[in-house]
Amino acid sequence: MDYSNSMRSGVLIVCDTAEPGLMVRAVPGFAMDANLSDFQPEMEFAVDGKRILGQAGQVGAVGDNVAAAQTQLSKENAEIFVKAFAAAQKQIAIKDGISDRPFLLSARGSTKAGAALVKCMAGQK
Repeated sequence: MDYSNSMRSGVLIVCDTAEPGLMVRAVPGFAMDANLSDFQPEMEFAVDGKRILGQAGQVGAVGDNVAAAQTQLSKENAEIFVKAFAAAQKQIAIKDGISDRPFLLSARGSTKAGAALVKCMAGQK
């Protein structure tokens, strides 16, 4: 699932049936800086104004050296996230830990996308 803010920024949520949990990648849209390479960001997730969880992430570059933060949500955290995601009424916020503001995503479509993530996670080992 992909929430794009622009051609260079957005959030990607990946469910792979070969491994447990979900991968969440946030791309704020600025160039990767060498000072970020050893940084371990705390990624945080909130739904409808309520923080639901935080988890350590990694920093890397995607595409044409654009900075990205990502985390592989554990099975337990992925279940918490998907349940809240699917029930979102207004907004989903994802703080990547490397930029100055969180990604604010509309909850529109989250019920259907959440159901697809639940189905994918049910097929995980």
